[in-house]
Amino acid sequence: MQQHVLYGGHAFLTECPTVAQFIIYCVLYSALWIGRGVFEGRGYDVALSSKIGDFGLVVIIITASKILKNPDVHPALWIESPIFHWAIGIGAILAGIIFYWVTKPKYEMDIWHSFVILPMFVYFIISVLPIYILYASHTRQVIALTLLLVWAGLVVYDIKSGRLDQRTWIHRNRDWWFRK
Repeated sequence: MQQHVLYGGHAFLTECPTVAQFIIYCVLYSALWIGRGVFEGRGYDVALSSKIGDFGLVVIIITASKILKNPDVHPALWIESPIFHWAIGIGAILAGIIFYWVTKPKYEMDIWHSFVILPMFVYFIISVLPIYILYASHTRQVIALTLLLVWAGLVVYDIKSGRLDQRTWIHRNRDWWFRK
C-alpha cells in the first residue's frame, strides 16, 4: 500500500500543532498593530472584516487542520497534487497584487496586508474548501459557510462604510485615540 503524502498548506496544517497555528495568526495580526505603531505612530485596525471576520477565517482553517489530522481522512490525490497547491498559491499571490493595484495603499502595513495577509488567507481558505466539501460533517460545513458569509458581509460593510481606507475613516470619524 502506497503511503499518502500531504502537500503544501495541508502538510503544514497537519504537522503544525493547533496552538502553534493560532500563535502564528496572532503574530501576523499583531504585526499590523505593531507595524502601524512603528510606521504611523499608532496601532489601529478599524476594519471589522479584519478584527472580527479574519478570526472566523482562522477558525475555518484550524478546523480543517483537525479534519486533516483525522487518521480516517485520506484526501483524494488531486487535492494533494503539487499542481493544485501551486495553482492556488499563484492565484493567491495574484489576488494580493490585484488588491494592491485596486486599493493603491499608501501605508506600509496596508501593503503588508496586500502581500502577506490576503494571499495567506486566500491560499488556505481555497485549499481547504475541498476538505470541507468531501470530509467535514454537515455541522462543520454549516459553521464554515456561516463564518465565510459573516466575513464576506463584513467586507461589504467595510467597503460601504469606508473602513477599508482605515486612516481616512479614523480621521473622518474623529476618533479621539488617534488624534495627535
